[in-house]
Amino acid sequence: MIKYSSKIFGQQLVSQEILDFFKLQEEPIPKNRNLLTATIKTTKSDNEVIDMKKGGPGTELHNLLEQLGFRLDPKNLSCGCQSMIDKMNRWGVEGCKKENNRKEILEHLNKQKHLTPLGEKLKAGFKAITQGLPKTVENLLDEAIKKADAKK
Repeated sequence: MIKYSSKIFGQQLVSQEILDFFKLQEEPIPKNRNLLTATIKTTKSDNEVIDMKKGGPGTELHNLLEQLGFRLDPKNLSCGCQSMIDKMNRWGVEGCKKENNRKEILEHLNKQKHLTPLGEKLKAGFKAITQGLPKTVENLLDEAIKKADAKK
């Protein structure tokens, strides 16, 4: 058996623990890393436990963007979107409100916005207007944080 190890949130995880989890669940080990991270719990601070299954601001932002018609392409994750979703979820609501983190998130969103074809932007704008969704990246981020905070 090949053994892997990695650090997630500063904690060492050994693949045997992960393998045992999926063996108990009688499910194959997923190739999609989202399913893998959804099984991990860790502590962010002494008082707060992050449950990646519940998500957080990153998951909420992802859901809002999907409502606008934007999808993550699992074949092309070089955009860094999944990494940003995970980072936002680790930061949590309060972390995403911090000025430096907020700036990093908005820089990422604006970079992706400039790479998006005009036709997709127009469709998203129409959906935002007709569905009452936020129309700017700043407002999308605020709404994602608000939704994540309501789920705490």
